[in-house]
Amino acid sequence: MKFRDLKDIHKGQISFLCGAGPSLHSTDMTLLKDHISIAVNSGVVKAKECDYFVSDDIAIKNWSYYTDLLPTLDCIKLLYKDKLEGNCSNLSNVVLFEHTWWYSPATKTYNMDGLKLNKTGPIIGARTSMGSAVHLAYIMGCNPIVLLGNDCCLKDGKRYFWQYDGEEKTHRVRGRSFSSKTQNLGFDRGAFEEYWNTFFEVNKDILGKEVDIIDGSDSALSCFPKMTVEKIIEKYKGF
Repeated sequence: MKFRDLKDIHKGQISFLCGAGPSLHSTDMTLLKDHISIAVNSGVVKAKECDYFVSDDIAIKNWSYYTDLLPTLDCIKLLYKDKLEGNCSNLSNVVLFEHTWWYSPATKTYNMDGLKLNKTGPIIGARTSMGSAVHLAYIMGCNPIVLLGNDCCLKDGKRYFWQYDGEEKTHRVRGRSFSSKTQNLGFDRGAFEEYWNTFFEVNKDILGKEVDIIDGSDSALSCFPKMTVEKIIEKYKGF
């Protein structure tokens, strides 16, 4: 498959985007089985039956879910070319994508057009791989696009669903160990909220018209309508 083949491949179908936030711990994944599912980063540990995997993050090469789990899955792996092209030789079904930008730390400038959804790419600038997953689902024609595990906050002192008892664990295979003391390195709730609020403002002309983006997470966000997975399926089945 090539990137261009993604356009409207799942037009009008519900898609569930599974991030790794703590609320995914309480999500009934069996409800997703008849719908398009897209795992984002370590969300794949919970969503092994996913149709797609998405990441922008070079750091995933240091995690067991990328080195050990992902090579065993048949899903299509959608990866940011600049960061991951040289780190995916162990994977099958890889499709590489390119990014534009929306914020430059070097110059402290914003490019609002860099958050505008389009059907051809490049993928919008992303503070989080979930942003890329949303754009990719939009290109695929999915509607609605449902965000799961996109909490943008800690719960019970945890950053990820797999920190809860009873969940399958993942770990770093190289580099520093993950622990409660190191879990918040690089985590900035305010930056996530800014990103999604700005994304909403830039795309509000198409949201609710061309596509519905629904927050199925127990998240810190208020920019998207919130609904349970059960209600989403009930509302949109047969569309």
